[in-house]
Amino acid sequence: MYCDMKDSRVPAPIDVQLPASIPIQRHSFHDAKRAADWQEILSDVLVPITLNARAGRRSEHFQMNVRFQRIAVLSFAAFSPGGLIAISHRRKVDQRDSKYLKVLFMIAGLSLLSQGAREVALKAGTWTLYDPTTPYRIDSDDGAECLALALPVRDVWPWQRFVEHETTAVQPIRGNALLAMQSMRLCLDGGIDPGLDDLSSFGESIALLMGSAVSRAIEPLLPIAANKTSHILLLRAQEQVRNHYHDPELTVDSLAQALQVSRRTLYNALQAAEQTPQRLILRYRLDAFRRALANPALSHKTLTELGLDVGFSDIAHFSRLFRKHFGLTPRVYREMHRNSK
Repeated sequence: MYCDMKDSRVPAPIDVQLPASIPIQRHSFHDAKRAADWQEILSDVLVPITLNARAGRRSEHFQMNVRFQRIAVLSFAAFSPGGLIAISHRRKVDQRDSKYLKVLFMIAGLSLLSQGAREVALKAGTWTLYDPTTPYRIDSDDGAECLALALPVRDVWPWQRFVEHETTAVQPIRGNALLAMQSMRLCLDGGIDPGLDDLSSFGESIALLMGSAVSRAIEPLLPIAANKTSHILLLRAQEQVRNHYHDPELTVDSLAQALQVSRRTLYNALQAAEQTPQRLILRYRLDAFRRALANPALSHKTLTELGLDVGFSDIAHFSRLFRKHFGLTPRVYREMHRNSK
């Protein structure tokens, strides 16, 4: 099935919006169990699913290694579904699920994803994206090893270009997709220390890497202007703001000047992602301020000092913006986080 090409928007980078206090869940299972037992485990830690044995399978027991991790709204799992058929029958979907897509990385073996009229053959070293709100079936051979990611997205529709277009259905695991997969495997292997590492940034980096991978995959489907100029400028603008949001002199004019483009060109590039330069700068400053409020190492600093550190000079105005975005004043947000320790 081919997508309507009239809308030339580039999918906006994923906005994970991880809370300052990051809840973590870890599960690990390694055993030989019946399909029904694995079905109960996977339905509990991942998604409701039915597991059946492939035709011709003699043993009713399946050796499977499952490692699962959830960091706030971001969840991923490595598993070996060899010899099993996974079927999702869900037709009534929780409203929260409508904001998620699933990424499936094939590490070893072969799997066949069937969803409606769509069939995707995944061999080792490839990945695909699919909509979990639509019933699907995954057939895996005996040597299959996978890594799955539940990906929160701000605007699902543009991502359907990838899901529905046959030329983008399967992608090689390389570039940013490879970095995202390696980051998740590092986390599953215990390489991320919740006491030392910034889990919010870790989750955001995985989401941004996959957002970039999907954007690159659908570039051939976009008009040349959006494909080349606007999208590249959007990425440059994000990088510039990420590196300089703490500078109080960072404005729309200074951003355009640093990128060597006009204000109009900058606005047009960000409009493709339903963004504006002001909102982009504000988002980075608000997120940095939120993380600072939750950081016990910065508890000695006043709200004004923290605001100045992230580029704000008018703390009263900034407090109003913070409350508008997060529903609490900075002072209350900080106290709630202290009391949760």
